[in-house]
Amino acid sequence: MSDNHYNHNDIPEHEINTGLIFQYLDRDDRKWKKISRDFLINIFQPALENTLTYKKVFTVKYNGENGEYLEGYREHRYPRHLELAENENHFPFPDYFLRPDSNSAHWNIINYGEACPVEKGDYHYDLFFALQFFVTDIINDDKLEADNFLEYHLNKYYNNNIEEYALFLDRLCLKYKEFLQDKHVPLAKRFVEKKHSEVLSESDIENISKNNNKIKLNWQGQSNSLAYLFRQLKIATNKKNEPLITNSYEDIASFIKDNFEGFDDIKLSTLITQLRKNSKPQKANKKIELLI
Repeated sequence: MSDNHYNHNDIPEHEINTGLIFQYLDRDDRKWKKISRDFLINIFQPALENTLTYKKVFTVKYNGENGEYLEGYREHRYPRHLELAENENHFPFPDYFLRPDSNSAHWNIINYGEACPVEKGDYHYDLFFALQFFVTDIINDDKLEADNFLEYHLNKYYNNNIEEYALFLDRLCLKYKEFLQDKHVPLAKRFVEKKHSEVLSESDIENISKNNNKIKLNWQGQSNSLAYLFRQLKIATNKKNEPLITNSYEDIASFIKDNFEGFDDIKLSTLITQLRKNSKPQKANKKIELLI
């Protein structure tokens, strides 16, 4: 793999960019001070170094002529910058690190602010996702930037599968709750709820279709006559002396209203009372004709 030099302008706005994450944190002490120094030093810094090294991103590399310049950094500047970073008011590590050159005895310089994209599947994707979500403005110029960031990754990396994405966000917010729980956990939950309300799953559509095509039975008799028939089924038993219908009277009443024409104006409580009556209904004035 050859050395890489990415340009910040070439990386899409909401793509994860480790360089921008570092720059936002480094220049805004209101943000980085919300994260523990231990996390920044032992989690964030090694992840940055591993990612930049793996993707072969360099700022100043030994070219056969700049050895003295590089040695000046290693022997004098870098120790001084490390010492400054120990101050509680300074960002916990310098804005660059040194890496041994594979073809010489010199050390190359890699700036943490170098542009470097991270995609789903890359190591530390979840860490950098959480940090970029954290540094992304909630609202910028009347645009919901945090929502746009979440939308971008849902579309590009999760193929609009909101269930899978919701699981990822839930685990992410739990894992990095130290700095996400204040504002960003509620934002993630609101985003998922919004998506759930917007998108009908295939099963929802299928159920709606079934309900729209449901045919109700046309009962031309009195309501108490039908209730009496269902009561007889409820008190009847099979050969094992088990009831034929185990549903409650409330369930049977709901079933009648949902599946028979002419019961919309009859209260559920009225049907339940008729089902509970242990008596035959009064004789009807007309016969009941079953329409086929």
